[in-house]
Amino acid sequence: MGRIGSDGHRFCIIKGCTTKKHQSDKFEAPANHFFIKTSATQAYCAPTVDSAKLPLGQAVELMTISKSVEDWVNVFSVLQSSEEELSLDEVERKLEFLEQAKAHRTPAKAPR
Repeated sequence: MGRIGSDGHRFCIIKGCTTKKHQSDKFEAPANHFFIKTSATQAYCAPTVDSAKLPLGQAVELMTISKSVEDWVNVFSVLQSSEEELSLDEVERKLEFLEQAKAHRTPAKAPR
């Protein structure tokens, strides 16, 4: 898979792509990882998440969900930080908790 764009943050996901420019700068995508698609023909190189972080059926379901890039980054972050596999419901609960925690932050104490 070849990198796309001047920033090198995306890669081509077309099987058997023959675009010459995509052949020169290869991206070695880790096996069994999820990536954030930017279109039908490309995806971001990072962040990624290992599919082993999700129960088998949930991994398939994850591929049918549509979210913003920012939301996917948050989902991947929760999955990556977990030491055990999480269901999508558990991920959503953790994200809701983090949002509530952000909205109700305790002000820092001023140094004396």
